[in-house]
Amino acid sequence: MDWTTLTGSQSTAGSIRRLVNNPTIDVDAVLEDAQAEIYTRLRVREMRKETTLSLVQSDISVALPTRFLDPIAMRDRFGSDILQVDEDALEAMRVKDDDGDWIEAEPSRYAIWAEAIQFDYAMDAARSFRFIYFEKPADLSVSNTTNFITTRYPHLMRAACEKYAYIFLKQPDAAAGADSRMTMALERIAQSDDLSRRGMILSER
Repeated sequence: MDWTTLTGSQSTAGSIRRLVNNPTIDVDAVLEDAQAEIYTRLRVREMRKETTLSLVQSDISVALPTRFLDPIAMRDRFGSDILQVDEDALEAMRVKDDDGDWIEAEPSRYAIWAEAIQFDYAMDAARSFRFIYFEKPADLSVSNTTNFITTRYPHLMRAACEKYAYIFLKQPDAAAGADSRMTMALERIAQSDDLSRRGMILSER
């Protein structure tokens, strides 16, 4: 399975048009919607990523990584946790000085809003943090024809495409059937992904 096949003509084996036996399907829109739902609901090991967040003195926030979905953990230079709190709690922690500037100190808490990671204090020096998170894969396209979904979970991609193709065709019963197959696939994948943590010593932090 790849982008070329999925977006192919009705005569192409494995294409969305062939899957629902209809040549009029807007396959680009169907594929876009199918991927959006998959990546909203799926969290597997291939989506776990790590990056370094770099901030200079007086910074109090940093942009989220590209295609960020959900946080997993953040550590400072000593390996200590930077803990996530909710937006309201973090805002209550922030204090400005008499000049209206954020108080500078070493941060210990963060929250996420405005498409940025927000810290409880402005940086008192240039600092770096290790950030582990879930990343949305790049969408399939003419220049990105496969990803781990098409290679490991083609049944999930097929069911999601079928669902949105039937939505496009205004066939709610057929769409509901495809949705059930997609949900079942997601549940089985989640169970299988749990096996990747066999033997793991759970964090005691």
